[in-house]
Amino acid sequence: MSSLDPVVWPPGWRRRHSSHVTTATAPTPPDQRPAARLELRAGGPPAYCVVEVEDEDDFDVEGHSVHYRRLGHREAGVEVLSEEWTWLVDGASWVLTGTVRREDYLAVCEVFEAVAASVDVTWLRSR
Repeated sequence: MSSLDPVVWPPGWRRRHSSHVTTATAPTPPDQRPAARLELRAGGPPAYCVVEVEDEDDFDVEGHSVHYRRLGHREAGVEVLSEEWTWLVDGASWVLTGTVRREDYLAVCEVFEAVAASVDVTWLRSR
């Protein structure tokens, strides 16, 4: 984790920062798109056209409430799953989203969970 990132990103994943979004993308051959990716953004979750909520729950992580959803949807004609963790910190919403092709989900779901568990709420609060 660095002063620019409130999470520990998976080693080898490419990161891109913009004003309110950090995206980390798994190293994937070009023929396996869309690649697994994680996004941390201030504000609401990304917009989806049509989704099916497959799982939803609220957790307490180190004294902070986290809302979790697993969503099934399509991207570029491909079935994907997205996991979302949402923190409300001092009135600001922070959303971490992990998205992967449905058939690759079991290979990366623990990576998504590890990144979510690494979120530094103190960093989020300072923004």
